[in-house]
Amino acid sequence: MKQKTQTRGRKTVVFPMQQNHDVMTVEDVAIYIKMSISYIYKNLDKIPHKRVGGNIRFHKPTVDAWLAAGSVVPIADLRSKEDPKIQSRVDAIMA
Repeated sequence: MKQKTQTRGRKTVVFPMQQNHDVMTVEDVAIYIKMSISYIYKNLDKIPHKRVGGNIRFHKPTVDAWLAAGSVVPIADLRSKEDPKIQSRVDAIMA
């Protein structure tokens, strides 16, 4: 198990680090979604997050849901729908 050390005054305190992959930092999210750290900070109003002791943290399943909610549906998937309104829109786009 990895350990983290932190100096408090004259004492050095050792904390065992737990590998919790569901909690992500700004840097982790930037790497995960392949965007810059500044992009994450600029879009905090759009990306679901929590502040923990002044630090910003993200819950990975929530970030995954946020990404999925903003996904664009491919036209091929729209064509497979049986709704005539959607089909007429797809036909108009493809014409």
